[in-house]
Amino acid sequence: MEEICATQEDFKTALSQLSARDRELLFYKYVLDLSPKGIADIVGINHNHIWKYLTRARHRAYKILTTKGGE
Repeated sequence: MEEICATQEDFKTALSQLSARDRELLFYKYVLDLSPKGIADIVGINHNHIWKYLTRARHRAYKILTTKGGE
């Protein structure tokens, strides 16, 4: 993925367009710095699936940020 330059407002907009689950997973990973096992324990998802869900959430956020709000 290419590096993008986004403002705080851009991030807020992108987060608001993600699903609640995507926001929750990204929050646990990048704000609370939890491991996949730690995230799995909190949300009740098998830890083997957490990486896949995080990857998909990151890709959706990236797409929103690089297409000016998902347009």
